[in-house]
Amino acid sequence: MSDTTDDLYASLTSPMPIHIRAMHKGGPDLSYITAEQATTRLNTALGVDRWSMVITERWYEQDSDCCCVRGYLEVIWPSGRVTRHEDVGGQIVNRKTNRETGERTAIEIANDWKGARSDLLKRCAADIGIGLWLYSDEPAPPVARPGQANGTTGPERPAGPRPDAAAAPPEGRIEALWVRGNKLVAQARASG
Repeated sequence: MSDTTDDLYASLTSPMPIHIRAMHKGGPDLSYITAEQATTRLNTALGVDRWSMVITERWYEQDSDCCCVRGYLEVIWPSGRVTRHEDVGGQIVNRKTNRETGERTAIEIANDWKGARSDLLKRCAADIGIGLWLYSDEPAPPVARPGQANGTTGPERPAGPRPDAAAAPPEGRIEALWVRGNKLVAQARASG
């Protein structure tokens, strides 16, 4: 966990190795981080007991054949301030086609609901800076190699003592970084 507000913001927003998946034959590649990477970043930057993910609603969109969830990421900042970052996540249902009947059936719907939850986590985490560099014009960090868990080789920051409330940075600095982070999120969403 970070000792200062600047360190905390830097540890949340710093790039990490990305994964690349081809969208479709001849189409563009998609750069992304995994939900496991977002979880690891939240745990190392904030602490495992300083954040939680809550799903408030789930539904199936028949027109788009998509499992959808709404929820929020709740964060307890070092100052003691609690914030909620709400969004929605979705996963198109993975289906297989029966060769004899042509009927399309879901492969394993539970995995599609988990995919929607993972999408929600990553979208909410972007509200506090995790993964924002994916929307930047700056060069991306290295691509994760197969066999390299999360594209990382270990903890992002060494474990250390958690600063107590008396050592927390002034509320005004947290607010300034929060405003700066929200502006980056708004710019990223507006550009694509």
